[in-house]
Amino acid sequence: MWRDFLKGWNRVTFLYDEHITLASDIELYTDAASNFGFGGLFQGKWFSSTWPSELSTSLDSDMSMAFRELYPIVVASLLWGHLWNKKRIMFHCDNEAVVNIVNKGRSKVLDIMKLMRTLTWLSVKQNFTIQCQHIPGVKNVIADSLSRFDFQTFQKAAPAAETVPTPCPKSWQVMWN
Repeated sequence: MWRDFLKGWNRVTFLYDEHITLASDIELYTDAASNFGFGGLFQGKWFSSTWPSELSTSLDSDMSMAFRELYPIVVASLLWGHLWNKKRIMFHCDNEAVVNIVNKGRSKVLDIMKLMRTLTWLSVKQNFTIQCQHIPGVKNVIADSLSRFDFQTFQKAAPAAETVPTPCPKSWQVMWN
């Protein structure tokens, strides 16, 4: 993995923006619903999906809410991280455990670490950093509606959003061993 990174690295590192970019400043929202799925929005582009069936068979542990809330953050980073060059992104999350995991960069749960490895790799390769801040779930209307497939609420909350979703990456792209 690092060999691949070094092959493409031009040995120049640019400083990150001085200020932290809040998720709301760039219209970046993600959320998960345990019984439904997950979703996210970034500047009018969005994704919404049920939980991949292969996750229930490939995980070492049950999908905790922390795992579920982190998953769409990684999906958003896979889809749009290349647009965050030199940014210091502040994700908003309604799960305190995920806030702590992202800010520390680690977890004792192996499956969550698979997600964190992907997130770390993306941030290094695409030159952005991520921090996380807790927000009450009731303030996350846009992403909450996507994770529950409530597209009427989503369209009211984000009327300028594209009409067609961005396809989600496969679970093997989201979770690295």
